[in-house]
Amino acid sequence: MRRIATFIFVSALFFLGASAFSEVFNKEQYMYKKAVAENPDNPQAYLKLGKSYLSTGDYKKAINHLISAAKLQPSGTEVYYSLAKAYGASENYKAKIEVLKKIATIEPNSATAYVRLGMANSIVKKHKQASEFYEQALMLNPQYPNLRYLMAVSYYGSNQYDESMVLLEEEIRQNGISSEAHHILGLMYLKQGVYNKAITHLQKALTINPNLAKLDSLEKSKV
Repeated sequence: MRRIATFIFVSALFFLGASAFSEVFNKEQYMYKKAVAENPDNPQAYLKLGKSYLSTGDYKKAINHLISAAKLQPSGTEVYYSLAKAYGASENYKAKIEVLKKIATIEPNSATAYVRLGMANSIVKKHKQASEFYEQALMLNPQYPNLRYLMAVSYYGSNQYDESMVLLEEEIRQNGISSEAHHILGLMYLKQGVYNKAITHLQKALTINPNLAKLDSLEKSKV
């Protein structure tokens, strides 16, 4: 009986919390809609409304309003990053990649734009293109966090094992607690028949992360 009462209480709290969350965003969206109606040439109003819809998972409306913001402010990267996020959330990766390319033309010296282009291409298994974008990012910012690991994964995906192994060894020297790096390196040594090194790296991967996905699958290690 006590368990049932507890369940009902927790369910009620969850419902109330969800209702309060929904009410906050409804009020926010109403405010931004009003701002758009009063000043239809204000890109920030469309941007804020689009981001609000993005937060609530209404990707179609988010995309529409973010496109409107981009038309009014074609040189602003904030709106394009939000638009890329919305396309990614709706699994329209082709459109996401095009938007990220637009950012790269606006900010050609931004490593972030090229890293995100690499990640988007990796998602759709275009590992060769991903590698090229990561290489551009590396030239712009050699210290970009996790970049060498991302490059190693894309090299692995395009069967450039030597390049991938060099980067993974470097990643491990700099960050020995990377279970993913040990995992992929172990798989590559396994393919080459270097079983002692394969076992060493796969065991380290499991020691660092016992919940690591099946060692014979790389899919969850990819970006």
